[in-house]
Amino acid sequence: AFGGDWNLTWESNDIIYAVTTDEEWGVAYATDNTTESIAEFQYDGSNFTTQKTISNGEHTFNFIYAPADQKTFHRGLKSTFKIPSSQSLDCSEPTANLKSYYPLAAQTTVETPVPSINAKMSHLATIVKVTLKNKTQGDVTVESFKIDMPAATIAGVYPVVFGENPAFSTDDIKSASTSVTVGLENGTIAAGSEMPVYVVMAPVANYSGDITFTATDSRGWISSKTNTVSAVSFEAGTYNQASFSVKEFVAPSEVTFDLTGENGIVEATDSKLSWSSPIATMMVEKGTSTTATNNYYPGAGYSSTRMYKNSVLTLSPVAGLTFSKVVFTATTPAYASSLANSTWTNASAAVDGSTVTVVPTNGAVSVSSIMSGTVGLTSVKVYAGEPVAPL
Repeated sequence: AFGGDWNLTWESNDIIYAVTTDEEWGVAYATDNTTESIAEFQYDGSNFTTQKTISNGEHTFNFIYAPADQKTFHRGLKSTFKIPSSQSLDCSEPTANLKSYYPLAAQTTVETPVPSINAKMSHLATIVKVTLKNKTQGDVTVESFKIDMPAATIAGVYPVVFGENPAFSTDDIKSASTSVTVGLENGTIAAGSEMPVYVVMAPVANYSGDITFTATDSRGWISSKTNTVSAVSFEAGTYNQASFSVKEFVAPSEVTFDLTGENGIVEATDSKLSWSSPIATMMVEKGTSTTATNNYYPGAGYSSTRMYKNSVLTLSPVAGLTFSKVVFTATTPAYASSLANSTWTNASAAVDGSTVTVVPTNGAVSVSSIMSGTVGLTSVKVYAGEPVAPL
């Protein structure tokens, strides 16, 4: 039954390789090796039609490939599956989203004229359940959790060669990733409590190297731990468990505001723009500038954020942090000079080509400047830490 049009005659015990979903886990991403999406089928004694479901006693499965009347060709022994490197999870229903990422496959036997199908099911991925334990003194809200295995590929689009035990092929992996990041909704963990996170990964055999767990909270602060392991395997269809204790979150040592577009702008009015980050907030106010309102951020032909004479720029560290320095990148050396020669409060500035380095004289308070003329900026990089000597 291989290699021809679907309008062929099906004989008793013909073997078909199929991509499947079930009612619990939902749709598995799959395309055939002609890159077409695979459709569901039902054999009615003469043709295959769509939406056939069959139970193996524990789960009900949908079998997926092309109907005969579409006149598509048999897909042979190869399909592709995608395990995304960016997944999502609602912590109120922690297993609900697994159905989007956990592919199943089957080698099946078809008997005609009665559509009796014997299915041998295989899971093509592995699940890692990580229990996040809050060991801090207060509630924390985790917004993302990441597993990173630098010496292995754990996500991507995988060719799958079907057989007695369907398995990922090691050839021609696309969009390969050594990490999986799970975005969390409703991820608040009370002090002393814990919360499960489920991660779908590709199987890994005899892995030796680092495994890093990283949790990022609602402020963008990070808690991370790296373990070095030897010859660890995560087999297809297995359920693996680990724990990660959050004892403290550490603010990033640096952050960059991208000013080439409306990236990261949290407030935009006729008189003010503002940005936020785990380290600092930044604000541009019209001040007493006579330039028309709202023309100082990207748009209308600009690929930078512009400030004008008497506009006010303010940078403030988040609570508990200080600045060591701030580096501005201007669109031209002339704009950089204009920024450096502006009136700075609590800071000193030095220009070098199109960059301006500003060092706070007191890193615990805001740094501000009143523009001496027009300035166009593409980025602002803020470094956390104790202030260095004034420039």
